[in-house]
Amino acid sequence: MPRLSEEPIERSALLQKLVESPRTPFVLICAPVGYGKSTLLAQWSSQQGSSQQWSSHKWSTSARYAGAVWDRPFVTVALESGDNDPFSFFATIVRSVERACPDVDSVSLARSPESPQSDIGKVLLPALIDEIITNCPHVILALDNYQEITEPECHEQVAYLLNHLPPSACLALATRTDPPLPLARLRACGDIMELRTDDLHFARDEVAQLVRRFGGHQLDEPDLDNLLERTEGWPAMLCLAARLLTDQPDPARLLQPFGAKHRHVVDYLEEEVLRHLPGEVQRFLARTSILDRFTAPLCDAVARTTNSADLLNGLERSNLFLVPLDGVRTWYRYHNLFGQTLRQQLARSEPEFRANLHQKASAWYERNGHTGDAIEHALAAGATDRAIELIARHWSHYVYQGELATIRGWLDALGEDLTNRSPLTAICAAWVASLSGDRLGGCRWLKIAERLGHPGPLPDGMQSIQGAVALYQGTFGFDGLTKMLAAARTAADLHSDPISGHRSPWYAQARVALGYSRYLAGDARAAVRPLERAVEAAAAFPVLRILALSALSLVTGDLGRAAQAADLATAAQELVISSGLNESSEVTLAQVAQAAALVRNGQLLRARQELEHAVRLRRTVIGLPPWPTLTALVLLTRVVLILGDRDDARALLNEATDLLDTVPDGASQAKAALAEIERRLADAEYSGAAPRLTDREEAVLRLLQGSLPLRDVAAQLFVTVNTVKSHTRLIYRKLGVSSRNEAIRRARELGLL
Repeated sequence: MPRLSEEPIERSALLQKLVESPRTPFVLICAPVGYGKSTLLAQWSSQQGSSQQWSSHKWSTSARYAGAVWDRPFVTVALESGDNDPFSFFATIVRSVERACPDVDSVSLARSPESPQSDIGKVLLPALIDEIITNCPHVILALDNYQEITEPECHEQVAYLLNHLPPSACLALATRTDPPLPLARLRACGDIMELRTDDLHFARDEVAQLVRRFGGHQLDEPDLDNLLERTEGWPAMLCLAARLLTDQPDPARLLQPFGAKHRHVVDYLEEEVLRHLPGEVQRFLARTSILDRFTAPLCDAVARTTNSADLLNGLERSNLFLVPLDGVRTWYRYHNLFGQTLRQQLARSEPEFRANLHQKASAWYERNGHTGDAIEHALAAGATDRAIELIARHWSHYVYQGELATIRGWLDALGEDLTNRSPLTAICAAWVASLSGDRLGGCRWLKIAERLGHPGPLPDGMQSIQGAVALYQGTFGFDGLTKMLAAARTAADLHSDPISGHRSPWYAQARVALGYSRYLAGDARAAVRPLERAVEAAAAFPVLRILALSALSLVTGDLGRAAQAADLATAAQELVISSGLNESSEVTLAQVAQAAALVRNGQLLRARQELEHAVRLRRTVIGLPPWPTLTALVLLTRVVLILGDRDDARALLNEATDLLDTVPDGASQAKAALAEIERRLADAEYSGAAPRLTDREEAVLRLLQGSLPLRDVAAQLFVTVNTVKSHTRLIYRKLGVSSRNEAIRRARELGLL
């Protein structure tokens, strides 16, 4: 039985699982080096009681775990390379069983080394089984370091024991690699308990306990999370980190750089793992360590091998810090610290290969449709021309997926000097800046692209630099509605091929810009056709389709097609939800369209909620294009005024007016709408005019005059109590009161009763 280290961290959950499952005939503890397999065996052994004598009538009750457990003899065999011989292996097991179960007759099992090997399978193993059945049928036989055993005949002995041990006995293996045993059959029969890497890594509370015990520190939550993330719960590395904290006045400062650059981490991995591997495997590991995730064909392309699938299968069977990323074992990654150590080894052994490896990875990713990874590796290789080409061709797809931060990261990696010299990346930078609220930055990048120029069509599908500038101005409208409308017409003329619209977003984007700018200018009829074409062409781009559906809903609503407008708004909102864009400021026009449909249906409270959410999202990013915000504010102000909230209406009107002042020209339609709201609000404030009530609200108000409870009011109106409550709340809000008596008094003052 292995000696427990000083005050180990008890793996309570794992021990409970082992102790409370005494009927499992086979336990496999399989994990890489440093995951506490031997310590767990020792703790498990200690849970079986201090006695090494088995008694068929003796029970003990664990103080830690509820229920009675057998005080079972526990045999631990710490295997070494010298045991990798059939006779030595058998003799080691026999001696260990005899120590735990003295009644076993080891003399009758003794055989000289000259005996034929067939005696083990035909004579010795059956005799050992008989002794176990007779003298210690409840034994737990644990074989530690089983990865040392490679001799097939030794594996045959273990398989024989598995098949013939009494049902009350248990065989346990602790190993770094999957043993060549019938694991699939054991799983199918439910005769195996497996504890693997995911089970053995330390949890957060165990890390805190470890650091307190060995490092003498109480780490705060962010530092604990940082340490856990860096080590991925690897017990050996956590123990190392905890001991390094001893007598450290500032533990956070020490832990911040903790990783493969720390010499103790490198020493451990090189001594315990890498030096035992063949040179071919070490080269494969180092070369593929540049990959954040990988699959066999990618590894073949990068490491210049043809057998990556076999190597990966072998690494996984050997538990060599390979983490599968899917259920079919196709994509993998390396454990964080292991991958960092491999990259350091690559920098020492083959520094000249690093850029070439990244270039090969970039080419493979591009061929296989993984554009983001292709760009990342091109940047890592220092191949800036290739990175610019890839970004210029594919950036729009990331914009329309809402991945602005990803593109910003690539542009930052290129640096402002390179972006200043490339019209292709300047166009990309202009869109990203404007969508992020950096209006001045967007305009600056646009001017740079226009000044640099570019011959012919752009890689992203835009027809020319002129088309790119027109599309930008027609979409964002920072220079006012007049210029926005003119630019949108130019963009639509230049991007006129509907077939190309299925390959790039620009055909649909140009028509969304044209239709929406016409709507803002008050020409709803002229807005219909371009928006209908945008809806047809934008199927592959959810954000664009949402904008097209939303703008078309607003237009058809203004034209009196209420049912069509409601259907379009519903379709836009459903797409927002299915695309996970509920909290995106880019698609708030969908909520505005939904609110407009609700207003036409008399559902003012729901409309107000939708509009307030839309305005709140637009406010989160300062500097966004003004027009969607203005559209939402105008409608929200109208709704709030109808509901009788004059103070809120005044505040919203002021916000909309301030926003309109930032628009240079052409906003006559919006100015007229705000002027009308101003007049209505001034009239209401001056005369205390009565708010408009619906017929149903008037009926509820009349019944509220008496003493009828709400349920009787509901009965008289043939509606539910909840419906009456909703109408009552709306009446209170419109009248500016908070109780039934106040509502009746205020209604009489206003002549409503």
